Amino acid sequence: MTTLNPYSMYSAGFNTGFLQEDKVDKYIGELRTMSEYDDVKSFVETNFGDVNGEKLYDYPELKKQIYILVDDDKIEFCAAKNKQQYFGKGWKLISEGKSERAG
Repeated sequence: MTTLNPYSMYSAGFNTGFLQEDKVDKYIGELRTMSEYDDVKSFVETNFGDVNGEKLYDYPELKKQIYILVDDDKIEFCAAKNKQQYFGKGWKLISEGKSERAG
């Protein structure tokens, strides 16, 4: 009969105490799955309030920062740890009346 080696669980990342997701990483996890501008705008308003222009949120206890830019037709969300960016994503609102042509 084979016994389970608890040390191999650590290396596989299965120990829940070993890998804890903080608030910033939870935001990132939710945003990774979003592709629609309206969904992202609603997410930002729900979690960060009315952001017009750009805003920086600092989480000193985590040594992390979040930068959000909201313009009329685009949203950018960036996360950094110790002021080094490790996540960034943007969404652009495409109007139905406008057509873009590559050329």
